[in-house]
Amino acid sequence: MKKLSKKLLLSGLAALTIYSGFNNIDISTTYAKVNYDVFDLEAHRGGRDVRPENTLYSYAYAIELGATSIECDMQLTKDGKIVMSHNPILNSDITRDENGNYIENNKYDIRLMTVDELKKFDVGVMDPNCGEYYDLHGKTQFTYDAKIPTLEELMQLIQSYGDKNIVSNIETISYPDPASAGYKNNADPKKFVEVFNNIVKKI
Repeated sequence: MKKLSKKLLLSGLAALTIYSGFNNIDISTTYAKVNYDVFDLEAHRGGRDVRPENTLYSYAYAIELGATSIECDMQLTKDGKIVMSHNPILNSDITRDENGNYIENNKYDIRLMTVDELKKFDVGVMDPNCGEYYDLHGKTQFTYDAKIPTLEELMQLIQSYGDKNIVSNIETISYPDPASAGYKNNADPKKFVEVFNNIVKKI
């Protein structure tokens, strides 16, 4: 993956375009110098409108682009591991099975699955037939064979770039409210935090 100079960044709309899309912007010509002391370039889900969200590809792209922080999301698996995913249920718009078919909606709950089971799915290609979601986020997205990464894999990726200044804005996705749609199978919050803390302490 070719590295970009940290002196080259997107122009004034950088944060907004990474967050919400590159649909109308030619990123090959919209670079500018940014003062890192006063400006935080945060890549939402790693920059999901350019690379598959919450994958090592999107996180690496954000770092190479010059992002100063990476926003991402965590789920706790059945075997007590943390994986990077915004939704607790595998998203049928971006997830394919081992045969390359897009999965059934609301069928696979990450919190009831092991990491090994999750690694069988591919989340690197958005379904072009998923409607508005594809129109908003998929048209400009590069495609890859991508697996759901673990938190350790994300931390190792950041370390591999030798960049100690990258801030990780990591969301602990939890649904403690019984009225919430995600309440069923919600991970125990205390265990979630303990697992996260143990991983961070080892890094």
